[in-house]
Amino acid sequence: MVVVAFVRWAMLLYKLTASQAASRLALPVRTVASWLWSWRQDHLKSHALGRPAGDLTADQQELLASLLFLMGPRTGVEVLQPWFPRVPRAAIQAYVARYRARLDKGAHVRSPELEWRNCGAVWAMDYTKPPAPVDALYPQVLAVRDLGSHTALAALPVGSATAAATVALLESLFVEYGPPLVIKCDNGSNLKCDEVRRLLHAHGVVLLPSPPETPRYNGACEADIGSLKTRAHHLAASHGRHGEWTCDDVEGARLMANETSRPYGALGPTPDEQWRYRQRHPADFRVAFRKTVDYHTEGVYRQKGWLPGLPLKQADRDEMDRIAITTALLDMRILIRHRRGFTPGILRENSANITG
Repeated sequence: MVVVAFVRWAMLLYKLTASQAASRLALPVRTVASWLWSWRQDHLKSHALGRPAGDLTADQQELLASLLFLMGPRTGVEVLQPWFPRVPRAAIQAYVARYRARLDKGAHVRSPELEWRNCGAVWAMDYTKPPAPVDALYPQVLAVRDLGSHTALAALPVGSATAAATVALLESLFVEYGPPLVIKCDNGSNLKCDEVRRLLHAHGVVLLPSPPETPRYNGACEADIGSLKTRAHHLAASHGRHGEWTCDDVEGARLMANETSRPYGALGPTPDEQWRYRQRHPADFRVAFRKTVDYHTEGVYRQKGWLPGLPLKQADRDEMDRIAITTALLDMRILIRHRRGFTPGILRENSANITG
């Protein structure tokens, strides 16, 4: 653009030809002539300068969308680049910029097709507010869901959405089912506070918080809560208590969802059937996952330029941990990405394949 402006200015004021102006700039005459021609056509809009960014294939775009969905829309290009060793950095940068712009404008962003393979490996938790306090006593419900089997593990009415309530429910679930590898949650202080982190660390569980202002990141738990509310509404209404749930309604809705829903289609297994045939993760698998997370954590910290021992804000730590944990889940095949239109298997092989 600057070269074109100089050449046009020299031709207008000093009556130079294009070749004379190009020689003063030590540029090829043909290059300057092509820029002038493009300026007359559309002001250089169709004449890209510099190295072409290159186009991403449909599969590459889906994988990139999946990574941004999992790691957060603010993930840096340097973190994404290793997944696309033969793709120009400019192409990745351009796609990420478009992805973020659409999110900022509130436009729909195509959701990736992901599958959580290992029953019991990854849980999700969140609080929700019923239409009125349950049994006129409990204004909040804490829901916990297993992502691999779609099983609603708990829907506990509580007096208040506090860290103590979160810790108490997780402790009881760990005793009954054993701890998972990862727990996903939103950014509420009652879900990712120090008390919860200490409990998870004691049981070898990794916390995976959502990116800021991205509730869809924990969409599976949100869907579970929506299903729970629908069933609790119908149970309460059948007893003439519209909008007034009891603890029996909430628990009945959870059991009904596990017994009757078909996440893999009409011929697929129910969540109860998937969960019944799960296998607990052996100690060596848990150790391998932890080592994989630590390996990727070191790489992310190095890429971000953080040195060991330097103070780090919790939000920055969560961002880098989210990248490392997501990469480890993909590496160990706990989380896999499918091509568009793929239908996951309806057999119980997913729950049996604990090693990926």
